[in-house]
Amino acid sequence: MTVLDAVTPSLAADLSAATSRRPPAVALTDGEMLRDELAGLLASPRHDAAWLSRLQGAVTELETLMAGNPDELLYFLIHACSQHTAQYSATHAMICAVVAGLVVRRCDWPAEQGRALTLAAITMNLSMTELQDRLADQADAPSDEERALIRDHAQESARLLRAAGVRDELALAIVEGHHTRSHSAELESLDPAGKLSEVLRRIDVYTAKLSRRRQRPASTPALAARDALMDEQGRPDSLGMVLLRVLGLYPPGSWVELVNGDTGLVIGRGERAHTPQVAAVRRVDGGIYPQPVLRDTTLRGFAVTHGLRHSDMRISLNHAKVVACGA
Repeated sequence: MTVLDAVTPSLAADLSAATSRRPPAVALTDGEMLRDELAGLLASPRHDAAWLSRLQGAVTELETLMAGNPDELLYFLIHACSQHTAQYSATHAMICAVVAGLVVRRCDWPAEQGRALTLAAITMNLSMTELQDRLADQADAPSDEERALIRDHAQESARLLRAAGVRDELALAIVEGHHTRSHSAELESLDPAGKLSEVLRRIDVYTAKLSRRRQRPASTPALAARDALMDEQGRPDSLGMVLLRVLGLYPPGSWVELVNGDTGLVIGRGERAHTPQVAAVRRVDGGIYPQPVLRDTTLRGFAVTHGLRHSDMRISLNHAKVVACGA
């Protein structure tokens, strides 16, 4: 069985859940503003009750954006993390939270598990936010001191959250366990903390590979999936299958090439994993379309042939126009 066979079941149920979509580019600008706010909160040296109140407000706003237009939010976040290293920690945390929310909805897990997982995704690297931002833009390997901070960051992040007043024990357990690998083949056989920790661990690994760092360019979705979601035989396990189904083979914000030679950006998940919504921006002859053109990738002539690296793209974009062509 190929990966394509494994992930082609319809994504219609996931897409129809976002029935109250915001107008085009609203999530785009709101997502950027929220990312900036979270960057300040996560980098703050103060972790007290006032800080926690602001953080909880930001998490609530993120949940609202996720419910309104998750594809546009993913477009902004994945494109941003693949292009530059600024505010790496906050951008990565938001991507993980959005993907985690899609998984919870797909699996129909209880709301309290979804809230705990979202909070954990945002705060899992709290104790090393500054270090994570610095390392993303650092050519040198981490020092011994930095490696120690990385090694202990899960427990230290949970400690800071407890000190700030977090009382959600499930969220705290997920933060503490998000780097502990589960060897269980069946996700549902684990207790909630173990299950959600493994979900966050895999999302963390996969989305990190989509992010640019100074030492390396962002990976293509196919390479990220191969490294993080598949076994040695190149097949996704049960969790890898869920992640590929909720994101598709080409998540929003990634570059693709089409059968007709067009180069485009994925602006939304399609009804099937290999048929995303694509805004074509460059023709096969290298010319730029004056206005991005929505391509129906379910048609053979516009099917996606492969993903492209962001680092190979040299195209100036008006993101509002790009996402608007899919409205």
